[in-house]
Amino acid sequence: MLSLSRYSRIYTLLVVFLFLFKNILFCQNLIQNNGFESYSSLSCNSAGFDDYTTTGTPHILDHWYGYFTPDYFRNVCNNNYVGVPFNHYGYCTPHNGSAYVGIGIYQKGSETKEYIYQQLSIPLQSGKTYCLTFYVSRSQRSTFAVRNIEAYFSSSTPTLTASSYINVVPQIIKQISFITDTTQWTQIQGCFTAIGGEQFISLGNFNNNTNTDTLFIGTDNPIPSYGDFSYYYIDDISLIDQTTVGLKDNDE
Repeated sequence: MLSLSRYSRIYTLLVVFLFLFKNILFCQNLIQNNGFESYSSLSCNSAGFDDYTTTGTPHILDHWYGYFTPDYFRNVCNNNYVGVPFNHYGYCTPHNGSAYVGIGIYQKGSETKEYIYQQLSIPLQSGKTYCLTFYVSRSQRSTFAVRNIEAYFSSSTPTLTASSYINVVPQIIKQISFITDTTQWTQIQGCFTAIGGEQFISLGNFNNNTNTDTLFIGTDNPIPSYGDFSYYYIDDISLIDQTTVGLKDNDE
């Protein structure tokens, strides 16, 4: 026969377990492979991961895809092109883990822009509030800083314009300040209310060059033939159902 104290300990452990399970359930990150640590096929001779416009390209980064040529950097590669922390665009240690991605946000004289996208683990629900957090760092060899690093949620993958950028209105819009830091990671946050059925997230700049806010900074280590451009590393992406998190917090 179990003693009263034994029942009390079991009850306490059960309460703790349910509390932890509740927090894990409510705070589930809907972004898959959010730190870019998991990959299926890898070549240290190329920075890119599969471009949706190129047929026959092997899929490299689990759950993530790219428009044009976003780059994947990882510490298992020991060269200065796709390595971590040294790579073609400068020096950058991961915000967390051992890998990150990079995209071209702005190129002077060209409307082409790079994006990363994925299908969320579950579709978003109508009327619920979702909060997105991710971290960016401007590459040291970029000559421009921008504010237009944004996120767009959609029911299907978005379509490029004839000018080679995605012309949509993102839910998470440009930042108040220019993102200039090349030594530290800058946190980008935003919340929105879902229409319902959104199941894809795309990150990048959803504006033409005229509507892109740029700040020329220059660099002492330019990339020959690149001209003036803006390039950012991205790491640690999370999307949380803030509706249930808010309810939990209000009960405390």
